[in-house]
Amino acid sequence: MKFFDSILNFIVHFFQSIGNFAKIPFSFGFFDEPEIPEELLEEE
Repeated sequence: MKFFDSILNFIVHFFQSIGNFAKIPFSFGFFDEPEIPEELLEEE
């Protein structure tokens, strides 16, 4: 029973680490921005 408990704990910690890793933002907002059309960049 101790063997199965240790395996279950390992699986739980494994998925918790994946969940914590998924929360890390890899992009800092710069690469998420869509490209600005040239018409909006032109000065009047």
